[in-house]
Parts: sequence; C-alpha cells; structure tokens
Amino acid sequence: MRFRATIAVIAGSLGLGGGKAPPDETVEIRAVISDLVRAVRAGDARGADRLVSRQARRESGGPRTFARATLDAHPELRSDSAVQFAGIAESGRQRLQSALITDGAGALHFVDWQMVRDGDRWVVNAIQFRAATEARAAPEAVRS
Repeated sequence: MRFRATIAVIAGSLGLGGGKAPPDETVEIRAVISDLVRAVRAGDARGADRLVSRQARRESGGPRTFARATLDAHPELRSDSAVQFAGIAESGRQRLQSALITDGAGALHFVDWQMVRDGDRWVVNAIQFRAATEARAAPEAVRS
C-alpha cells in the first residue's frame, strides 16, 4: 500500500496522474496550502490543525502539534523561504499538488502535498519533502 502511495505521489508530481484538477479546485487547494504554511511559520497550532486531516493530526502526535512537528522536521518552511506551485494531479479522490520551496540559503526543495476532501473543503493529508538539490535559485525568486 505504501508503495502505491509513493508511486501515486511521484506520478502526480510528474503530471502522470489520473488527470488535472479543475481550475477552481486548484485555487482552493493552493489557498489551503498557503494558509497552512503561514500557520506553521507563525506557530499557530489551532490554525494549522483546521487545515489538515484527522489522520495527519494523529500521525504528528495529536491535536495542536502538527505545526511544531512540521516546522521541526522541515526547517525549509521557515519564514525566509519562497513557495512556488507546480503541477496538480487528480488521483482518485485525492489531489497531489507539487511545489518548489527555495530556502533562505537558496537551496531548492521539492514538495508534494496530498490533499483530501473533509466535508465540503480540502485539507492536507500528507506532505512529502524530497531531497534538496545542489542548484541555487535566481536572486529574484519571490518570497511568500
């Protein structure tokens, strides 16, 4: 099962998933991710918790620990990083949003965000960071 999930994330990040998400879904999903990044950076546990699935909260150690656990595990999300969205793919009932994070040192990090529906809204179910590259971003990269 874990193997299939990994293949789905890789396929989605390469645009090989089951299809592209509709534009309005894409806007909503990217807004959720942007809000989550802001909450994590601010240490806003309550704000972060409302943007992630119950499963993600459980796996991070329980309610109100997701923001701290995420920032501790992934320092590239600190406030001096820039997030640029790449492709989004549909894979059954989930969406896989790929992004590129440029950290404060200019290193590039690839990130896949697994999104699921929770009632009438999208929430983050999993975040997969891939190894940073040796490449450096251009100085004009936009900071978010």
